[in-house]
Amino acid sequence: MNPKHIIYLFISFFFCHVAYGDKCADPLTSIDFQNFSLFHLIKAHDDKEEKLSTWIHFFFNQFRNVESAVKYIKNLNINLINKEDQSCFIRGFNIYMIHMLASQVITVTNNGGKNFYDAKYSSIKHYCIDFLEVANTLSLHKYLNSIMMKRDDARKAEGNLGILKSVIRKVSMEHPAMFTADPMKTLSAIKMVESVDDPSMDPSKFAIRDYQLLAILSLKSHYYNANIIDPITNIRQDIDSRVRLWFRKRSKLFRLYKPPPMEEPLHCYLNGKQYYRTPDYFVQAFFSAIKEKMTKIYIHFLNNFNSAVEKKSYKIEALKGIRYLKSLFLRKTFPNFVRLHVDYIETELNFLKESFLDMYDNTINCYASKYSNVAGDHYVDSKIMTA
Repeated sequence: MNPKHIIYLFISFFFCHVAYGDKCADPLTSIDFQNFSLFHLIKAHDDKEEKLSTWIHFFFNQFRNVESAVKYIKNLNINLINKEDQSCFIRGFNIYMIHMLASQVITVTNNGGKNFYDAKYSSIKHYCIDFLEVANTLSLHKYLNSIMMKRDDARKAEGNLGILKSVIRKVSMEHPAMFTADPMKTLSAIKMVESVDDPSMDPSKFAIRDYQLLAILSLKSHYYNANIIDPITNIRQDIDSRVRLWFRKRSKLFRLYKPPPMEEPLHCYLNGKQYYRTPDYFVQAFFSAIKEKMTKIYIHFLNNFNSAVEKKSYKIEALKGIRYLKSLFLRKTFPNFVRLHVDYIETELNFLKESFLDMYDNTINCYASKYSNVAGDHYVDSKIMTA
């Protein structure tokens, strides 16, 4: 081979690994791991940029069961995700599958179900290569013992946030809530037997550590927010349901698009009322709604302006209510034409401000009281249901 080619390949390989750092693109079986706990696998992947941990949290946070996750993957356009994240997204999905189906894999194997999962997940086979290898390789099944436990042992992890509380300074008038120490280092400092070959290994301790890990990850900034496919229907319905604000009435011209509702429950019930369970769900959807409202008003302005140019008049047709009364006392000039459209924006922003204040306060209350670690709750549920 030409020496220049060898140098080029070496440099390409070097920069590839420098850029991404983690090992998500490597086969799972090439990683040096001792068990399948989430914390241990993240460490084994050298996940300094937290790409893998972000996507592990995504799957546990978004999907209570495998069926919903698989349906999501089937409809996924992988290019919606940044290219440098795609390998860790896929690895995160595989780790999620391994955890959620660990007990089932053992049962299927014991019942002679060879290649059962190859057939079941044939339509997404390219997305779950690692899971299929684990399911079909008997020598890897010993690692499943590190994430399987009795129901009572799994419940020990539920709500166990002692370590997290010890490294967070509560919010006050002088400062925001913040970490007083690196929570990941705090988890790393907990010494436990990691090897599945050691009889003293305790899966329940792994579960507690993983639950705390997912709670820590829930406090990170995730660019995917709540959902990277569809806007959330219920928030849009609530926004448009407010039609009067004191003496002002909202225009019906800019109603929001209503997509089909998502399958996953998005609500929290607090004090007998229905709210949104996390700020991620709420904020992503709310600002998406603002963008759509402003875009529709802008298009409405352009359409009216084109009509005004054609008719050589700044008179706006089909005005109603107070806007119609205002137009009777205004000269048909361009500044007044613009002023009427600005009024649409001001009115919408006033309505949106009121909706935001109500919905955000209630969402924060709901999140703090019940849904601060949705991913961890789904994780524990998977252990309890399969125990």
